[in-house]
Order: sequence, then C-alpha cells, then structure tokens
Amino acid sequence: MEERLNMGPLQLKEVVLDAGWCVSCGACAGLCPYIKAVTDRVP
Repeated sequence: MEERLNMGPLQLKEVVLDAGWCVSCGACAGLCPYIKAVTDRVP
C-alpha cells in the first residue's frame, strides 16, 4: 500500500486512468502537491 502513496504522474496514468478506475473524485488533486485545482477544476 505504501508504494501506491509514492506514485508519480506516469504511474497514476497507468494504474488509474488507463485502467479505467478514474471516477473524477479529486483524491489525486487533494493529495498531490503538484496537481492544483483552479475554480473547482484541475487544469
């Protein structure tokens, strides 16, 4: 589980987005210091 917390954007794309697991919950934006929300949207 801990290795999942240290994933970067490429692993996020591969494991979550490409696998069809993304439900637009915003958890990645809330946890990642590099992903920022602007007016309730992630650019």
